[in-house]
Amino acid sequence: AHPDSLTYRYTLKPTEKNLAVRSLTVKLDSITRKPLRIEAVLVSENSLYTAEKQILLESGPKEGNNWGIISYHLSGFQHLSISDKNTFDVKGTISR
Repeated sequence: AHPDSLTYRYTLKPTEKNLAVRSLTVKLDSITRKPLRIEAVLVSENSLYTAEKQILLESGPKEGNNWGIISYHLSGFQHLSISDKNTFDVKGTISR
C-alpha cells in the first residue's frame, strides 16, 4: 500500500545497509500537519551482536492547545553470539 499525502515513509535502500534506521514512517494530522504517529525500525549488527528495535510514538492535542506525546511502544531484541536472545516490550501512556 502506498502512503497518502499525510504519510511519509522511508525504507532503507540496499546501498545503505550500514545505517541503523531500516524504516521510518511519519503520519501527519490533517489539520495541524503535526506528527500523529511515528514508527521506526532500527537494526544494529556485527559479528558478535545483533539488535532490533521497533519504536512507535503517538502524539496529539493536549491541554492548553498544545501538542504532545500521548503514548509510546518500544519492542525488540538483543542477541550476543555467546548468549541467548533477550527480548523487550515496553508500553507507556503520558498523562497530562
